[in-house]
Amino acid sequence: MKQTTFAQRLVSALVALCMVLSVCAPALAADDRVIWIQKSGGTVQLLNASTIGTKLPGCSYAYDGTTVTITMAASKEDVMADVTLAGGPSTDIVLVCTNDTRMDDGRGLTITGMRNVTIRTEDTSKEYTGAFYGALKVTNCYGNVTVTNPRGAAVVYSLDVDNTAGTGNVTITGSNANGSICAVAGAFGTNAKIASNGDVKIENIVSIGAAQLNYQAVDGELTVTSSKSVTTTGGASKVDITSTGAVEIKSNDTKNVVGNGLSVNAGGAVTVTGGGAGDAAAAIKGDANITAGGSVNVSNFVGIAVDGSLTVNSSTGVTVVGNTQRNAVRYAANITSSGAVNISNDRGIAVGGKLTVKNASGTGDVTVSGKGGNTVGRGAEITSKGAVNITNTDNTDNTGPAVSGDLTVHDSNRVKVSGGTANSPAVSGNITLTSTGKMELSNPNGQVTNKKLTVKNSTGEVIVTGNKSGSTALVQYGANIDTTGTVTITNSSGPAIFGGLNVEQSGGITVTGSRASEPIITGSSTIKNTNKVEIINNGTNGQTAQSITYTPPEGKGYFYQTTQNGSKLHTRSAISSTTPYLCIEPDTLYTLTLPEGVTAKTNGTSDTRFYAGEMVTVTAPADTNTKKFEKWTFSGTTPSDLSGHWETKNPLTFTMPAGNVTLTADYMQLYNLTVKGGTIVNGTNTGNYLPGDEVKVAFTGSTGIEDQFEKWTGGDNIIEADTNWRNSNTFTFKMPAGNVTLTAAYKDVYTLTVDDGKGTILVNGMAGSRALAGDQITVTETGSDEHHLFSNWQLTSSTPLVKPDEDWQNKPSFSFTMPAGNVTLTADYKQLYDLTVTGGTIVDGNGDTGIYLPGDEVTVVFDDSHDIAKQFKQWKSTDTEPEAPTAGWPEGGWQNSKKFTFKMPTGNVTLEAEYKTVYNVSVDENRGTVLVNDEKRTQALEGETVTVKASDTFFNAYHQFNGWSLSDDSAQMVEPSENWQTSKEFTFKMPAGNVTLTADYKQLYDLTVNGGTIVDENGDTGETTGIYLPGTEVTIQFTESDDITKQFKQWKSTDTEPEAPTAGWPDGGWQTSKTFTFKMPAGDVSLRAEYRETYRIFETAGKAEFFAEGAEEQKIHEALPGTRIIAKVPDSELNDYRQFNMWRLFSEKELVEPDQNWQGKQSFRFTMPEGDVELQAFFTTLYDVNVTHGTIVDGTGDTGTSKKIVKPGQPVTVRAESTEENPFLQWTYTGTAPVEPDDGWQTSPEFTFKMPEGNVTLEAQRDQLYKVSINDSLGSVTINGEQRSSLWVKEGETVTVATTLKDGYWMEFKQWTAQDGSATPVEPSDNWQTSTTFTFKMPNGPVELVAQWLASSLDPDQHIDPDEPIDEDFGVEPAPMDTTGGTIAAVAVGGAAIWGGYEIATRVILHSLLPEGTAIPANRGQLALLVWNTAGRPEPAGAPAFADVTDPDMAKAAQWCTEQGTMGAKGDHFEPEGWTPKFKVIEVWNKAFPAA
Repeated sequence: MKQTTFAQRLVSALVALCMVLSVCAPALAADDRVIWIQKSGGTVQLLNASTIGTKLPGCSYAYDGTTVTITMAASKEDVMADVTLAGGPSTDIVLVCTNDTRMDDGRGLTITGMRNVTIRTEDTSKEYTGAFYGALKVTNCYGNVTVTNPRGAAVVYSLDVDNTAGTGNVTITGSNANGSICAVAGAFGTNAKIASNGDVKIENIVSIGAAQLNYQAVDGELTVTSSKSVTTTGGASKVDITSTGAVEIKSNDTKNVVGNGLSVNAGGAVTVTGGGAGDAAAAIKGDANITAGGSVNVSNFVGIAVDGSLTVNSSTGVTVVGNTQRNAVRYAANITSSGAVNISNDRGIAVGGKLTVKNASGTGDVTVSGKGGNTVGRGAEITSKGAVNITNTDNTDNTGPAVSGDLTVHDSNRVKVSGGTANSPAVSGNITLTSTGKMELSNPNGQVTNKKLTVKNSTGEVIVTGNKSGSTALVQYGANIDTTGTVTITNSSGPAIFGGLNVEQSGGITVTGSRASEPIITGSSTIKNTNKVEIINNGTNGQTAQSITYTPPEGKGYFYQTTQNGSKLHTRSAISSTTPYLCIEPDTLYTLTLPEGVTAKTNGTSDTRFYAGEMVTVTAPADTNTKKFEKWTFSGTTPSDLSGHWETKNPLTFTMPAGNVTLTADYMQLYNLTVKGGTIVNGTNTGNYLPGDEVKVAFTGSTGIEDQFEKWTGGDNIIEADTNWRNSNTFTFKMPAGNVTLTAAYKDVYTLTVDDGKGTILVNGMAGSRALAGDQITVTETGSDEHHLFSNWQLTSSTPLVKPDEDWQNKPSFSFTMPAGNVTLTADYKQLYDLTVTGGTIVDGNGDTGIYLPGDEVTVVFDDSHDIAKQFKQWKSTDTEPEAPTAGWPEGGWQNSKKFTFKMPTGNVTLEAEYKTVYNVSVDENRGTVLVNDEKRTQALEGETVTVKASDTFFNAYHQFNGWSLSDDSAQMVEPSENWQTSKEFTFKMPAGNVTLTADYKQLYDLTVNGGTIVDENGDTGETTGIYLPGTEVTIQFTESDDITKQFKQWKSTDTEPEAPTAGWPDGGWQTSKTFTFKMPAGDVSLRAEYRETYRIFETAGKAEFFAEGAEEQKIHEALPGTRIIAKVPDSELNDYRQFNMWRLFSEKELVEPDQNWQGKQSFRFTMPEGDVELQAFFTTLYDVNVTHGTIVDGTGDTGTSKKIVKPGQPVTVRAESTEENPFLQWTYTGTAPVEPDDGWQTSPEFTFKMPEGNVTLEAQRDQLYKVSINDSLGSVTINGEQRSSLWVKEGETVTVATTLKDGYWMEFKQWTAQDGSATPVEPSDNWQTSTTFTFKMPNGPVELVAQWLASSLDPDQHIDPDEPIDEDFGVEPAPMDTTGGTIAAVAVGGAAIWGGYEIATRVILHSLLPEGTAIPANRGQLALLVWNTAGRPEPAGAPAFADVTDPDMAKAAQWCTEQGTMGAKGDHFEPEGWTPKFKVIEVWNKAFPAA
């Protein structure tokens, strides 16, 4: 009511304002400095310098002759709340605002009727929250409307401007890098609505250095219902714009340019640019619906263009640009344009849904490009008279098709589709194209389409290229082609087409593929109206097409070739396609004209047109009844290869000449012979013969009665027949010059019949109905049954029987001889009748039915029964009456005798026993039970004793017995008991009629109390239910409770209302009395205690708990107003991947006295308001970063961990593992892509990115290198030209190894040998083992080589004596463990000089080094024991673990030496028996005992 009153007052005030303005119009025209004010719907008053202090406290008023300026520098916060300022069309107004002027409750100012309206801040160098802090409405303005704040928002809360009264502009400008400058989000109106005939600008321009950046302008919805043009920097919610000119929406912010859908209807161009790089920052968030008279441009150069569907209803051109790993257009795009359409995304999908383009009205091109994923995500249908170009520029294995779904292109002048990977086709759906120009479909790495390709009604060239190997074809499910241009389909590494190639027309077809032992085109292929077809399979033993049918141009045939430039082959069956090559071209056919009935075939195929050189076989029709082939005649071009006597050959084979041929066939006349009842010997019953042919016929005898030969008829024209031929079964004659018919005549046959089919007939012992005269006949009657008894035979035909049996008429079966005539017999029978007895049986019979001859005497007897309803009364006949027996009827008549005898009449007899009448006795509604003769039943015969008892079931707590009564239609009882009406049990004699009794009762009713109990004279019973007679006084009382939800408010009756007690109701009525007494009414009473109202407390998704302060042990879901509540998100809702973010209130009622900053606290307190409280807890989801072959780096360096849980938006730095053997190559990811990674991150060993909303799994892919190790202590070694002894090399790379002997040695190179475990060099140089320089390719394993040298006589002063003995230890294979290349690995020496020097020197040194008397060690085990024993047998740090050392002391020695670094080992093998030369002993000893 209060709101209604306010609204009425506001309307009244505005009406009054209009009246004042109209009355004062003359004055205003002369002095429009007058400004009118209305506050809160009050009186309309003048506002000037003298009145502003009282009207707008704290504000100042100034007038410079043109403009009224109101400054609110010292005003109160809500001074402008609910204020309306009105002026004339020549009055300008300027409002100067400060941060002291604010309306936080959403109220605001209305300005109406003025010319120019300007709102600005007081000091442009200071920051202001808003040029106007509150809701601003400007109506009926004639000039410009300008709101500006160079260092903050323009309008906080809602903005509503209508200056369509004039042609002025609307300009709203601000500068706020942290939010919007118009309709800033708050608890009140946040929308901006503008109607103008001028230009509309809403811009948030932020200066950062020298740059002027556009930031989001409107926090809520932006609606422009009319304008000349619109320029804005965007809105966080929906944007709806109508303009006769251009519309431009631009932003440099990282938020959405348009936050929740865009609708534009513009007469000019529409441009939307900007947006952030993240998933939540698009140029347009939500759906976009655009109608433009000019071009449409939607661009986000760092992210998503349209995060929804895009609809362009009309335009002169469309450009959509995105730069995101998501979709440039998230869902479908439906575009109508008369110009070019360009959609691109340099980092991802161009259109996520279906793309529909209609630009048939223009000639502009359609270009769609993407990178990775799909260029178009749900198919495309494009109508364009220009070119159509759809490409996916990234063709790595991590990308997808150019189009995912069906692609349909109508009426284009060129089509180009390129994309796909090795595993994804260029188009993952059907392709349907119509084009006047070239159609190019390609996937450089794989398949073109996994569905069907259709080209129809086209005139352009078709080019389909790809590189798909394996069991998948370039075109997976067939191709249908209809174009006048050429067709080229090429798969460089696999099958071309699965599912058949069907061509209606083309300018020529070339199909190329590669498939071993299989066709590159499967299925059935049909090619028409094509001059040349060429199919090439480059696979081993490949085939061309599984099945191909070629239809040449009209009037032409064709030939095919199975090798290039091979022999021309013709066929009329399936073209052979089992060869790797197939070429089909048209060829000339010549006509063979044939007479009727003659056929021509070549290779088994019938035709009338043949190629020159084909072998043709002609066949005349088989000889018929009227003609027989005689000879052939040729005319026209005559074949040249006709053989001797060709004229009479049938069939005839010849070679088709290069010309048309006409062939004629001549025939001879034949005549027909037909034999009926016989056959032509060695033939059938008919045949065709030349005149004079000798023919023999024979009667075809049969055992059948009808086939008995008598004579021949017909054949009057036969010649030279046998004598008496007509009576001979077989005879011979010569065929005349005419048809002959001979018919065999048979003997007469007579019929035998038994009337009504009541008999069987045997003819000569066989069943039959026909006979010859003299046959033996036997007849037997078959009509006897239980109702018919045979009597005699009657002859009803005229021909008497011959020699019938004696007394044949009375015999059921008899015989006779067949006369020369038909015989008919009739069998006569006696009739028997049925006897049926109901309620009785036939004495000496079969129960209650029988069959008897008339006159038979029969006795029947009644079936006695204990059934009260089946007591005998009399017999009743319902059919033929029984006849009196010989002894006469019993006394009283047969009807009243239970047993009697009668004589069977001529007719069926049906007897039925009738029973005595039974009467019903009952108690209404089952309120009692009935006994008849002490037996429980409900029927009785007249005079029987009946006992009636009241029901113990019905008469209970709710029913009191109140006496018996007879119903109105009941018979009167006979001799009832005394006082039967009031007795619960009584007896009577059954009258001749039904008896119906009613048991009367008194009704009691239920009392039910919810929330209280019943009180009797002894106090509270604790009972909540009771049963009472109407009029009984009952007391109830409320049950007190500590439960907050169960506090008494009032009683409510939900059934029959209680009646007032004798003492009357308590004061205030029974409803509000906790305890009261009432009188029980005639009906159930249900009383319910109603409680004071509580309100619900809940979290939207059930993710929070609520407690009453002081009772934290009990969760609650409702509370009384004023209760102090604790709201808490339990720890069980949180984990490593889920963090509490904030609370948000979704109910209408505000929380009372909540904790400060409660929204961000996991637990907080508030006071319960008078209304439900709905809170929603929001959480932040964290995600995994998993790094394979790498670690995660934090601020202090490498963490050493490869897995971490990270919050979206946080920076993450990862570092790849890289070694000499496995150097870093690149990063790959699965799952969600990193956000904003460093440039070139894929190839950088360490990079940083922002965590996306999803798990990120990164793998550092590493190369595999193998080590080349060269062991040569006598030579200088180079690898690949560099002096070094080892190098890490990739498998397959070329390695060059060279060695040269060091100065001071006289050795000759012997050979290279491989160490144990070394891989063998691949493709080494010839004689590489003995060459000091050689080249090989690196195998997939390490290469370890040892250079071996031989002693040489290169020194002219030292000659080698080959017979000089040498130390056995000097010159054999190297020590197994010495792979460092730092010592001499192997030496083969001969000659005294070198040998003597080495042997003497090493022995002298060892004798001086080793303990006195110690033998020089000969192997590794002896050397380890000597070193260990000399060192004092120290315990090694680790337990010995060498598998090839069994001696305990030697095991300790080997373990200690390897720990000290004096000796080496290979894994768990020490090789104690391995040879050790003397120089190696010296080396080990010096390591173990440096002081020596």
